[in-house]
Amino acid sequence: GANPLAARVLQFASRHRLPLVSSFFNCAIECSLGAPILMPYPFGIVIERGVSIGSRVTVMHQATIGRKHPADPGVPILEDNVYVGAGATILGAVRIGRGATVGANAVVTRDVPSHCTVVGANRILGLDRRVVEKRRKDSPIVVNT
Repeated sequence: GANPLAARVLQFASRHRLPLVSSFFNCAIECSLGAPILMPYPFGIVIERGVSIGSRVTVMHQATIGRKHPADPGVPILEDNVYVGAGATILGAVRIGRGATVGANAVVTRDVPSHCTVVGANRILGLDRRVVEKRRKDSPIVVNT
């Protein structure tokens, strides 16, 4: 789907370093946004500098993506077609695989394989290869549904 006007304004402000707009949305998006990411409710989102975000990624409100500790050099990498639920926290040098889903209020500090779901604190569902292969066959092109 398309971003609402508020998300388009927020992404424009992030790309052009307009701090007042970001503070209006109570957001801190410091990473470079290449492809547009879908933000249906662009409020309270924190994305730290250096985070790598793929294409067709959905980030819901109050999500935090960044380092575990300010002195820590590692930042998350989100591959294509990732969905980050409301209030989710992704910390440290982790890789969220293609087509993965991070559930609402989940905490991720470990790598998540492609086409898997994370709920709670690092509880990864769908690690069974048969399930992953079935998901790939059912939807070869994942579009954040």
